[in-house]
Amino acid sequence: MCEKLTKVQRELLINQYKILSHLDDNYKDLYKNSISILENGYTYEYNNLYNNLLDEISEDDCRYVYNVLSMYRFIYNYINKNPKDKVILDMKYSKFLGFDGNNEGEYMSYTKFLIDDKNLFEESKNDKYGYNSLHPMKLYYDKMLNVYNSLDNKSSLELSVTQYNKNVYQILDSVK
Repeated sequence: MCEKLTKVQRELLINQYKILSHLDDNYKDLYKNSISILENGYTYEYNNLYNNLLDEISEDDCRYVYNVLSMYRFIYNYINKNPKDKVILDMKYSKFLGFDGNNEGEYMSYTKFLIDDKNLFEESKNDKYGYNSLHPMKLYYDKMLNVYNSLDNKSSLELSVTQYNKNVYQILDSVK
């Protein structure tokens, strides 16, 4: 169910649709229909105006995705410095798998936005599945984040190779 719109909001949207109808002939009928819905206050039809808009993603959920990607940046920094560490490389979650499109779609879409649109966390880019892990990942990432967040020092510049290895191993081992 769509929220109610004030007359001012409806008038603003009507004006936007009128402008769009002059700019884009391909959707002229759609804009005309939308104008009619808004002019007449057909509240039942409002959802049809916004069916391509997703619900908002909370700030906490956005922060969660940032934290997961930051943790993987930490892991990838270690892997880049130690590319022959087969133990770490062979661990199931040593690579970012994304989020489940069916159950964690808001995380998946925000991940895609951060990596593909904002060019952040490019080391986690996953061309194979487009950030869709094909199964829920939050439970695994939560366990990994608990370990990652408990680490005293996450700066790779201040960690010895042995400390870094131990930290990455602890994170990945938390999901066995």
